[in-house]
Amino acid sequence: MKTILFVPEFNFFGGPYTYFKRLIEFFKSQNFKVKIALKENQVNKDVLSFIKDFDYEYYILATKKIEKRNHIITNFSLIRNILIFSKLLPIYFKIKPDIIVVSTGNPGSFLGLVILPASFIYILHSYPVNGKKLSFKSFILNIYLGKYKRILTVSNFARKNIIKYWHLSSKENSIDFIHNTTEGISNYNKVDILKNKLVVLTIGHVRWYKNPELWFYIAKKVLGYLKNSTVNFVWIGDGEALDKYRKRVKKLKIHNINFLGYKNDVEAFLNTADIYLQPSLLESHGLSVLDAMRHKLPCVVSNIGGLPESVVDESTGFVIDVDDENKFVEKILLLIRNKDLREKMGQLGYKRYIENFSNEVWQNKMEKLYNEMLDIKK
Repeated sequence: MKTILFVPEFNFFGGPYTYFKRLIEFFKSQNFKVKIALKENQVNKDVLSFIKDFDYEYYILATKKIEKRNHIITNFSLIRNILIFSKLLPIYFKIKPDIIVVSTGNPGSFLGLVILPASFIYILHSYPVNGKKLSFKSFILNIYLGKYKRILTVSNFARKNIIKYWHLSSKENSIDFIHNTTEGISNYNKVDILKNKLVVLTIGHVRWYKNPELWFYIAKKVLGYLKNSTVNFVWIGDGEALDKYRKRVKKLKIHNINFLGYKNDVEAFLNTADIYLQPSLLESHGLSVLDAMRHKLPCVVSNIGGLPESVVDESTGFVIDVDDENKFVEKILLLIRNKDLREKMGQLGYKRYIENFSNEVWQNKMEKLYNEMLDIKK
């Protein structure tokens, strides 16, 4: 039985957390022996209950003091990473794993584990946007990356950025991408307050990189063309900009724009919606867009990051340059006014999801990767 030291880094809402749970389930399906290293701020009843359901052993890394911003020595990311690395060393020597798996949305975090004598997969859910050629990170990766030490990300766009900004052109065969997936439909409930209304839905943190300013502009413009309509724009998710936009809605007295905050019944909203809108400024892949495709929703997205790898322009939805505000408005209006087009694009999106992003496709690709990394013969 192969042993994995799994080092996940996540917040409790978003892709890396979903991926953490999916990887645990994948490891179980492969009959791996798994040991999990968690930071103190990742430990809660739900996480521990989930891990115990799989009968996996876990360790808690005492990193709070290291990560305090007012700790002068840790203002240097290299020193901070070395200190966190030192917390993992005793666990590594105790376990002596066949493979170390890191899953993070923070480029560079835990990357130092690549130097340890074990197979290594570094799963990055985002991508770097800059990087010096002579950095310590690039130096180490150019030495250690190879057949048994690899970087895995969630889109081809993210892969290209990793190669470019970490200066890894000579190691590109060691950098893979496997598109993300989403879970199967768990229920068919709908949101009662939105029944009999046409819903334009967005799911994600209300933060600058999700582009709430453009989203708000689109919603106002569309509703301005549709006086006294039953169209509702709904955004689900927390974030530091949530209160700002709630106040703007209240001040303008627009009843058809709703910032609902965090909801744990996302499936019900997806079952209720008619159109999905994602005008992001940054997006490594976009789990919520895949969820929308799985629910047969036409998707209107920005031509950013990995989004065009999911949505096919003029087929499963519309892919629009992020600075073309009026085209977003035009395409949302087109879909609102044309039910047949919505249904056609939704069906094509669902077909594309099944063929390219389903759990079965993801599982097969992951199994192939881990078999190669661990020299498992099937």
